[in-house]
Amino acid sequence: MIHAVVMAGGSGTRFWPVSRKLRPKQLLPITGGLPMVAETVERVRSAIPPGRTWVVTHRDQAAGVRSALPDVPADHVIAEPCARNTCACAALAAEVISRRDPQAVLVTMPADHDIRPADRFVDTLLAGCESVEQHGGLMVFGIQPTYPATGYGYIQRGESAHRSRGLEVRRVRRFREKPDAKTAAEFLATGEYLWNSGIFVWRASTILEEVGRFEPKLASELAQFGRAVGTAGESDALASAYAAIPSVSVDVAILERAANVRVIAIDYSWSDVGSWDALDEILETDAEGHRTVLPSGSEFVSIDAKNCLVQSSASHAVALVGVEGLIVVHTPDATLVCRRGSAENVKKVVEELARRKREELL
Repeated sequence: MIHAVVMAGGSGTRFWPVSRKLRPKQLLPITGGLPMVAETVERVRSAIPPGRTWVVTHRDQAAGVRSALPDVPADHVIAEPCARNTCACAALAAEVISRRDPQAVLVTMPADHDIRPADRFVDTLLAGCESVEQHGGLMVFGIQPTYPATGYGYIQRGESAHRSRGLEVRRVRRFREKPDAKTAAEFLATGEYLWNSGIFVWRASTILEEVGRFEPKLASELAQFGRAVGTAGESDALASAYAAIPSVSVDVAILERAANVRVIAIDYSWSDVGSWDALDEILETDAEGHRTVLPSGSEFVSIDAKNCLVQSSASHAVALVGVEGLIVVHTPDATLVCRRGSAENVKKVVEELARRKREELL
């Protein structure tokens, strides 16, 4: 059967002050709807019900994830004792799920992307699942680039492999890390490159085989943990495994080294919602170019102001006078003001607060 694996362990420091250690980006209604992890689960519900949905998160965030996802079985929230990047996350999910469903096909995806429309996304996922079921291997989804982005990894497409549910499936020629501006422009001009979405499909057994081939230490430790699943020693076994395994992304550890990797191109709306600036692509604007995410009871007043993003986590009055191109984010204990286009540097605020040992603000 097809299972969804939602990777929800990030810290979301670029979304401070709304995002905090115990309530990171994926647990927040960043785009004004449900918490992002709930939006992710709802997006695929028509094809993968909550009973076959699994979430891997940090143990400190597990309670928040369960609260945000009441329809997902509580034991389907897998709590990592510490962060070990996406290879450990993907392999851990495969290890747990394969013990219940040895033939499981896993749709593995981040918890904090915005993808629209959902029905086209589901069609793409089902095409990827069909390809993996019939041809094996590892599937990655690539985003048709719209500009020479330097913040994404790239996938160079190779020859056509086959078609699945009407969509072309191509072999991956190679992966490229985040390029400089000149190289990104060259990638875009060739028409051969896609942005790496970080969304994957594979059989649980296949990803475990590949991890065993390329990351034997990780595979060995997780196999030992797997033998303890369902016993009183399960938690200790996972802690022991995570203390010993490397921290590496699944892209670098597996996909860049495996032989049978294929890609399906996505040509609809996708955003990794990487910072406050990314909401420009998602939220609608008012007549003055403002984008707002405000709860019921809030008041927004704009006097000779334009092109600002305003977000409040509680009922609050926000007034802008004579300003342009600002990001204004209000929470009960912190307020952020920065220029649009500078939101990537918000993480430096978090680093500075950590240096000052202001844990209550983290």
